[in-house]
Amino acid sequence: LLTEDQAATLWHQVEGEPWEALVRLALVSGMRQGEILGLRWKAVDFDAATVTVSEQLAFTAEGERGLARLKTQDSVRTIEAPVEVVESLRKLKESTKAKQADFCFLTPCGKPWDPSNFRRVWKQVQRKALGKKFHCVKFHSLRALTNTRLEAQGVSVETRKRALGWSKTSRMAETC
Repeated sequence: LLTEDQAATLWHQVEGEPWEALVRLALVSGMRQGEILGLRWKAVDFDAATVTVSEQLAFTAEGERGLARLKTQDSVRTIEAPVEVVESLRKLKESTKAKQADFCFLTPCGKPWDPSNFRRVWKQVQRKALGKKFHCVKFHSLRALTNTRLEAQGVSVETRKRALGWSKTSRMAETC
C-alpha cells in the first residue's frame, strides 16, 4: 500500500505534469483503473464539483478497447471532487488535445489508454515522483488507500461501500 506520506508526495510532485488530474482524481476517489481511463468529459460536472462513474474502459470479446457498463448497478456512483482536483481537470480540458476528445485521459497520441501500456506509465510516474528506489504499487492500491482514509475518518461500512462502488461489503476486506 501507498503510505499517506507517499500519497502526499505523489500529489505534490505531479503538479504541472500531464498526469496531474488523473493521479489526483485517483488519490481522492478510489476509482478503479478502468473507470478512470474510461472517464468522459460528460461525466464531469465542474459547477457541482462531481464526477459520475457509470462506465469503464474495457476490452470487448473481440479484444478491442471500448466502453463497457460497470459490473453492477452498485458501482454506478457520483463522487464529490475537491477543488484542487476540479481545477486539475479544468486545466486538462482546456488543453488542445482534451478539447477535441470525448475521454478525459488520453495517450500522448490522443487515443484511449491500453491498460497494459498505462501500467508501464504508472510505474514511471511513481518513480519520477517518489524516486527510483521506491517499490512501485499497483494502481488498485490507491483504491485501498481511499478505503483506509474513509475508515480512519469514521465513515460507516455502508457509506464506504457506496462511495467505492462495491456490491458487497465483503469486497472491502479483499481490497485492503
